Amino acid sequence: MRKIYFFICLTLLLVISGLQVESKMKISFAAVSANTYTVKAILPVNQVDSQASFYNLRVRSGKRQTLKLRVTNLADQILIVKTQINDAYTSNNGVVNYDRTQVTPVRKDQPVLSRLIVGTRTQKLHLKARSSKLVKFTYQAPKKHFTGIILGGITTVAKVVDRSVATPQINPRIRYVTGIVLHPQLESNQIRPQVSMRRNFPKISKKGLQLKLQNQKLINLSPIQLRVALYRGQRKIRQQKFNNCQLAPNSNWVINLPWTNLTPGNYQVRVNLKSPSYRRSFRRNLIIGAQQDSEGSLIKLLTIKVSLIILVIVVVLNSYRFLKKKSTN
Repeated sequence: MRKIYFFICLTLLLVISGLQVESKMKISFAAVSANTYTVKAILPVNQVDSQASFYNLRVRSGKRQTLKLRVTNLADQILIVKTQINDAYTSNNGVVNYDRTQVTPVRKDQPVLSRLIVGTRTQKLHLKARSSKLVKFTYQAPKKHFTGIILGGITTVAKVVDRSVATPQINPRIRYVTGIVLHPQLESNQIRPQVSMRRNFPKISKKGLQLKLQNQKLINLSPIQLRVALYRGQRKIRQQKFNNCQLAPNSNWVINLPWTNLTPGNYQVRVNLKSPSYRRSFRRNLIIGAQQDSEGSLIKLLTIKVSLIILVIVVVLNSYRFLKKKSTN
């Protein structure tokens, strides 16, 4: 009994020690990674705002231009940096991101940055310790006049190669984004935003209720306040609020609401979107059938059944081992 008690205590001590070591390693990596490398945009003469740290450019129709980005390795190890130009999109959390290689725009007739790139969108750098290099990307502005802005960014992902050990190891990745905003040479009148809700939405999914809003214009909406409420008759049964959100130009915003266990019946979804320069409201009817309601219950029931089967198997195996050991003795 004492041996078993000693073994349990020793195991707990090792687990706790391991967690502490892992935590310290993560903190150490984070401290080192914060200053591993830097990126700096070399701003051209057609830069709108000379104080900005990103490309904010006024472009001429059909003209080519090469963008330069300086990447500097501040570490004492070799740095591998992958640079890629991506289009802006709206994440499910209502934030403009640039980390997706492929983005599906709302309107394909509108220009997007990735289609304007001449040559490759991706480059890979091997930087020696304490060195820097220039990354160059060439784009060609749309031949036809566009209204609004074209939004994208240069995403850089760096990995530090540690050669101090026999087998080189790669530390956690560090990501930076340098924004690219293209303005037409001749500014048109103020663009009025146009946000719509996709057909066949809202709809019920396994995770709850799902909406899809679409920004039809080449304009960045920010900040956005969004209110979503679910009514059954005249009674409000669910509500959720989103503050300080963004909607990228010509992009979709998929919103997942964790509203599960809704009973069959007729509902109405009310959506109110508000920004400093734009307001929009939607009302959509939603019918939940018995089959949709039973999907969540079916998954839960199946999970319970599988758990019970596993438990029975474990009990039977342990009983068999115990009886076999007893008969042997």
